[in-house]
Amino acid sequence: MKRGSKAPVVQNLDRKSLTESINEAENAPLKFNPEERAALIRSTIDKIRELKISGADDQQIFTEFSQFAEQYPRIFKCILAGEDTTTLLSMLALMDKMSTGSITQHQASVIVGKELANKYIKPIIQ
Repeated sequence: MKRGSKAPVVQNLDRKSLTESINEAENAPLKFNPEERAALIRSTIDKIRELKISGADDQQIFTEFSQFAEQYPRIFKCILAGEDTTTLLSMLALMDKMSTGSITQHQASVIVGKELANKYIKPIIQ
């Protein structure tokens, strides 16, 4: 750009206000049934844990729950490894609230984001 010339004017192209964006997110239809999904995940977790306790190896468990393992690989690996499921259980509780209509998917997302920030980001920056 030459000295003294003005910067090009950028037009405000279809920008939404924060309020409009939040309203849109709050009212977006769900693409899944939270009650059914939470129930499926909980029951599968219980079955995997029962198999682990009974002595089944990871390959046997994978064979029995291959569809779940492919659909939810991180959850599957977490359960097999015996990792902490506190965050997962918190998310499932939020899905329960979504299924009763007491919170929206957007509200649940904000809650999870805040919990993760408090757990992983705030300790680093303090």
